[in-house]
Amino acid sequence: MTAIRRYLPADESAVVGVWHRAFLALKGSYVDRLYVDPTEQRKGWGRDLIEHAKALHPDGLELHTHQENHGARAFYESQGFVAVKYGLSPAPELAPDVEYHWRPEELSLNQNSLLRRENGA
Repeated sequence: MTAIRRYLPADESAVVGVWHRAFLALKGSYVDRLYVDPTEQRKGWGRDLIEHAKALHPDGLELHTHQENHGARAFYESQGFVAVKYGLSPAPELAPDVEYHWRPEELSLNQNSLLRRENGA
């Protein structure tokens, strides 16, 4: 079983019970949670945390988000993530979700070539 590791931006207090502007929780290369307080969005917190995750897992990252969460989807796509699968989140939510992968550029180019071949392009 892989432990979930949590990360805070460098200038955040690590004291339990202190309000945090943003955090990242990773389970191996899976982005289990990325949270940025709405008052702190568009200030670079999410980008910095995703860059940290990429540095920890240079071979790639994976995550899921709800299809209706257009803000999150636009953010992940701006960070180089590619939608690879659409489905439903686990119970009890059972909400439409999308699986995203980030791969280094070289791997992404190979993956896109495979997808084009699989789709007959």
